Amino acid sequence: MACQKPYRFVHTADLHLDSPLKSLALLDPALGDLVGNATRRTLTRIVDLCIDESVDALLIAGDLYDGKQKSQKTAASLSAEMRRLQAHHIRVFIIKGNHDAESVLTRSLRLPDNVHIFDGRGSTVLVDERIKIHGVSFRHRHAPDSLLNKFAVPDDDLLHIGIMHTSIDGSPNHDPYAPCALSDLINFGYDYWALGHIHKRKVHNAKPAVVMPGIPQGRHINESGPCSVTLVSLQKGQPPQIEFRAVDVVAFRTLTIDVSDTSNWNSVLGKIDRALTETTESRNAAQMILRLLLTGHTDLAFELTDQQARLHEESKHLASEHAGLWIERLKISVSINSNSVDDSNDDIAIEQLIDDDLLKSTALQMQVDEEWSTLKKLLPARERDFLGKSEAAQAEIKEQLLSEGIARVMARLQSTEDYAD
Repeated sequence: MACQKPYRFVHTADLHLDSPLKSLALLDPALGDLVGNATRRTLTRIVDLCIDESVDALLIAGDLYDGKQKSQKTAASLSAEMRRLQAHHIRVFIIKGNHDAESVLTRSLRLPDNVHIFDGRGSTVLVDERIKIHGVSFRHRHAPDSLLNKFAVPDDDLLHIGIMHTSIDGSPNHDPYAPCALSDLINFGYDYWALGHIHKRKVHNAKPAVVMPGIPQGRHINESGPCSVTLVSLQKGQPPQIEFRAVDVVAFRTLTIDVSDTSNWNSVLGKIDRALTETTESRNAAQMILRLLLTGHTDLAFELTDQQARLHEESKHLASEHAGLWIERLKISVSINSNSVDDSNDDIAIEQLIDDDLLKSTALQMQVDEEWSTLKKLLPARERDFLGKSEAAQAEIKEQLLSEGIARVMARLQSTEDYAD
């Protein structure tokens, strides 16, 4: 009997088609448009990969859409891409994740016959005489309990693939959606678990394979890690072959630049330009959005912090000379050059006072909260997520702003002392 060929498929999740990018759009409308279209372009690259590799199927483990988005452009693009796969006899298996559960598109969109969307009850598709694919969709946005009991227990000698949207054993940066234990997945009897929900790629187990593919396209600076899909080959009696394939069209990265010992404005710009050149030469994605972080000790500490907006604009101009590079934000975390500061002055004492007393004072926290509340009221309701969607996110932004403010104060104090000398 001839050996059967492997069953090959691409596994992806969390594409979040047309995810709203309010924060980027507020910073720079051009960046908002660039990344707003990136998810659709990444879907095209995923379909290209499926066709180029002649796979049998595309598996999408939830959050194909992004919540309440109703874009007809998205609907038309998705239908067209699914028809491209149909023309190459490639099947598509989709489960709904927490974002899909509230999507209007998931309820109204008509897709070609090669696409199978699993419902919330859970079901099994016999693909051919050797493969069964199992999936369970979210019925509602929140799923606090495990969905594992809705999956069919394997009772035959076929290859079994399970598609699940889950926080698995839990993640500190994600809500506990349909949590389940890794050990339960390993012992369930399936050959491959195609997971979704956590935005970082991780192979939790090799055989049986338990894979979180990560996001195929980042949407903001906090999604700056590798973005990919997983190309899989399954064959009975063999360990799954798992390959990482990058498909993102826009990459995010924080670029740290040490400006120590710079003596004038042009030397700082020179360091920034050299860092941009090196980034251009080493990047993989066609487009890259950068957050610049200037660090180190320099006599220009006050000038850089005081003229941050000007430096940001000049950095954006430098980036425009490197095709495909964009500057999202510039942050400055520099201090005065230690060689030009007398250790006997009061700078250290002032910094210690700020750290030990001011930052921990109830009065300061109350004032920050009051100013925060006022600012939030001034923003239109649709833009308030710009200040953070959760209490933890808001606390992080407040801490960042306080740190930047303190850096400006210390730089001004140190600079004033230098001029006085």
